[in-house]
Amino acid sequence: MNTFKPVPIDGLNVQIWGHGDTPALIFHGGPGSGLNPQHTAYFDADRHRVILFDQRGTGLSGRAGRVTANTTQHTLRDAEAIRMALGYEDWIVLGGSWGGALALAYASAHPDRVRALIVRSTHICRPSMDQWMLRDRAKRFEAGQLARGLFLDPLDETEQLHPAIAWFARMEDNDAQAREAARRVMALEDAFHGPQPGTVRLPAAVTQSDINRTHVYLWYWLNNFFLPATGPGDPNTIAVLPHRLIHGEDDLICPIEPARAFAQAGKLQFEEIERLGHNGLAPQMIAAVRQAVEDLSG
Repeated sequence: MNTFKPVPIDGLNVQIWGHGDTPALIFHGGPGSGLNPQHTAYFDADRHRVILFDQRGTGLSGRAGRVTANTTQHTLRDAEAIRMALGYEDWIVLGGSWGGALALAYASAHPDRVRALIVRSTHICRPSMDQWMLRDRAKRFEAGQLARGLFLDPLDETEQLHPAIAWFARMEDNDAQAREAARRVMALEDAFHGPQPGTVRLPAAVTQSDINRTHVYLWYWLNNFFLPATGPGDPNTIAVLPHRLIHGEDDLICPIEPARAFAQAGKLQFEEIERLGHNGLAPQMIAAVRQAVEDLSG
């Protein structure tokens, strides 16, 4: 009864796990990544019915790598379509990394549909991503500076002013450029996985899945993630919901400072985990999220 059960809804790949009475939606990370079955580790199959779906352009939802009609607003509408198709009045909403931003945006747009909100390692997604990803974070350690160089050096001086736009345009040119863009983005991300800075290297080869993911990722980056400059949600709206935000202190993919400031703006429940990076499946993070689920499931 714990196997994943596909549910066809409006061209989306929707999977349901568990056989409990409490529905819970998981927004996966990315943008461009697909659902991760391991994230069901946050829930109890006997108590929860967990809904996961591949966001547009990812996994088995439509054409992989597609960016047409692929925005944050489309994703939020897809989540609502899934809820209504399954007949749930409300549900627990959980997201991590990019999925955390989506969870905050969804809860702000549909607070009456959120039974409880749990956000892990959220990406606040402000327009200054070029600054904090390529300057503020990179200067913290040697590996970050090297990764920044790998990402920017192939671009000319004008392209370096807006690197996401430049790499996305190159991906549109030909397959060779698409593969090169994927290699550069993967090297940049690998360097920031922690808690300790990672190895800086260009992958020898990339898969079509890597290319598809990079295409969607850069599309969201160059469009400021289709979110307002203030961030992914309204902290005052979230404050009145049962909620918990959880973040690793040493997260270099989604730095803790913007998430902490967002939480402070609404006096939100914010839990910091020492010596933890961005790994959502680290034992400390799994334990913290499972405790939040337990506390907020009612």
